[in-house]
Amino acid sequence: MDISYSGGVLRINSSNGIKKFDRGRNDRKTAHSELNQQGFGQVSYRFYRFSLMPRLLLLRHAKAGWAAPGVSDFERTLTQSGRNDARKLGLRMRSSDLIPDLVLCSPAKRAVETLEFVASTLFEQPPKTEMVRELYNSDAADYLQAVREASAVETLLVVGHNPMMEDLAYELPSASSTHAIQAAASGFPTCGLAVISFDGPLKDVRRNSGQLETFLKPNE
Repeated sequence: MDISYSGGVLRINSSNGIKKFDRGRNDRKTAHSELNQQGFGQVSYRFYRFSLMPRLLLLRHAKAGWAAPGVSDFERTLTQSGRNDARKLGLRMRSSDLIPDLVLCSPAKRAVETLEFVASTLFEQPPKTEMVRELYNSDAADYLQAVREASAVETLLVVGHNPMMEDLAYELPSASSTHAIQAAASGFPTCGLAVISFDGPLKDVRRNSGQLETFLKPNE
């Protein structure tokens, strides 16, 4: 039996073929059980521990139109392409088991609409959602504080704006997370999603303490 582990995916190559397990709730239990049965308890422990690491999902709002005369920036709405991107992202998140247990959302209309369209293809039962005014027209420090003050959950989704999203996606992962450098170099597009995992609870999140698992962009 050959076992490899990278990018949050465990691969078991045996005489019965190759099996892949991600950190999703169902795969977590199946892989844990199978590895123990095969006598690979230590590998199982490392995988199981990883699967329980808290995750922070940073979602920048989808593409929005310019404000019409008499309409404030706060009231800007999504374009049709922005709505389509948000729906597609919801499907990608669902297939990758990126299901948040709690959502913090900017109250700006373009952020709320992004969440609505993502949710339309992501959730069967939406989790609790909190509108956090500090996520609009603030800075990365306010975003970080909102994350730290959120209820303790396994996966937290934050829906907000640039440049705060880009700042956090670059600053939170460790220096060894080369994907963070590459992602930051190419920017954080509208409807982009950064997935960062941490060894400890989100209330203790600090700079260079996480690992960038993946970075999803529209049309990729």
